[in-house]
This record gives sequence, C-alpha cells and structure tokens, in this order.
Amino acid sequence: MLYAGLVTATVAARLLLQDLPNVSPVAALALFAGFYFRSWGLAASAPIVVMLASDALIGSYDWTLMLLVYAALAIPVAMRGIVRKSFRKPGWLRPVLTIATCSLGASAAFFLVTNFGAWLSFVQLYPRSWSGLLTCYAQGLPFYRDYTLVGDAIFTSIFFGSYALHRQAVPLLAQSVTQSNSTSGR
Repeated sequence: MLYAGLVTATVAARLLLQDLPNVSPVAALALFAGFYFRSWGLAASAPIVVMLASDALIGSYDWTLMLLVYAALAIPVAMRGIVRKSFRKPGWLRPVLTIATCSLGASAAFFLVTNFGAWLSFVQLYPRSWSGLLTCYAQGLPFYRDYTLVGDAIFTSIFFGSYALHRQAVPLLAQSVTQSNSTSGR
C-alpha cells in the first residue's frame, strides 16, 4: 500500500513539475525506497516504475540516455546501507547529515552519468573529444545547480521528514489512545 502511494504521488509530482527541468522527486524516492523497503528489488523498482509511467505520459527521449537515467536511479537505492546504519545510532543529527550527504552524492552521480550519456548519445550534440565532454558537463552545470540539487533537497526532506514525523506521531497516538481508554474505564 505504501509502495503504491509513493509511486502514484511521485508520478503525479513529476507530471506537475515537468516544465521545471531536472526538478523531480524520483531520485529522492529512490533514496527513500532503498532505506525503507527490505527488498532490494522492490526498492529499485519504485523509481523505475515512476519513470516508465511518467515517461509514457510525458514522452520519451533518446533510448541510450533513457537507459542511463534509469540505471543512475539505482545509485541512491544502493546507498541504503549507509542511510540505515545512520538510524541505528542515537540522536537525530547523524541521520540528517547522512541523508543530506547521500542526497548530494546521488545528485552528483546522476549528473555525471547522465551528462556522460548525453555526450555519448546517438543525437550527437557534442564532439566526441575531451573538449566536447567538458563542454557537455559545463552546459549541464546550471541545470544541476539550479534545479537538480534544489529538487533533490526538497523532495528528500519531504520523504524522510514525513517518515520522521510518522515515527514520532504513531507512538504518541498509541500512548494517547491507551491513556484515553484507561481513564474512560474508571
């Protein structure tokens, strides 16, 4: 049920934000799914299902670049062990710093992989040379800086912030119900 809700909400957000280049909740979903779901396959499938569904509605692009985009979304899922380990320690600072670091790392890896793919794609936008590769990365930097990092930070905060609020609220609600039941029986 949570899987379906996360995928549906992420598809909807991606569709609503399609006019903002690289502002997308998909990498944040991948990081959260990797952390939350026990099954690697289930976690890795969440961003892929989102991309397949939303790309079917938005339209596709160069298939080699699509494959690299989809593959790059496994990187945040692969960070699952690092994020989970940070939650085993007491306190809130370590998980927050770990999540922020993993989000930044996943964003950087996505930028490097997908821009490399743009340089290699069949639609040859850049010369196949070191100069062409550097130009490709330079052209992508504004999108990375102004959109990808901002979107990933916002959506990672939403996913993990919601999780943290839920973890805090459920015990408080259970305690409130228990206290209410014990006082109403008097």
